[in-house]
Amino acid sequence: IEWTFLHSFMLQSALPLMLPLLYFSPLLVHASKLYLSGNTSHWSEPFFGHKATKSREWNHAVLKCVRLQIICYQSFTQTVLATFKCTESSEPGIQYLDADPNYRCWTAEHIGLVCLASLMLPLILGLPISLMTVVLRAAKEKT
Repeated sequence: IEWTFLHSFMLQSALPLMLPLLYFSPLLVHASKLYLSGNTSHWSEPFFGHKATKSREWNHAVLKCVRLQIICYQSFTQTVLATFKCTESSEPGIQYLDADPNYRCWTAEHIGLVCLASLMLPLILGLPISLMTVVLRAAKEKT
């Protein structure tokens, strides 16, 4: 099987969305077991503990997700933005995708990729904005 832009796009789009589920699903299973067994009074107690202090496990899961997003960010961003970049061919009015010249732009397949990539744009903008918010909030609390 030949690896194409579509394969790369689907894999890199799925990883940042699906891998956090691997980090949080054990916590959700643990919390549901505690709640269903009657050992806790509220479903959020295993996550946040007493007096709304976050549990150690929750903090580690969030930290793993942030690390994963930072690691995947550059290639994820390049792949998503590559969906929008087309080049005019020698034939007038026909464009091909720069990332993979086998894909003709503005066909049904390409429009589907563009729609999916458009849904990913908030993720591309969200990571730097959320990290900046965390850093500014931490700096404000220090002063």
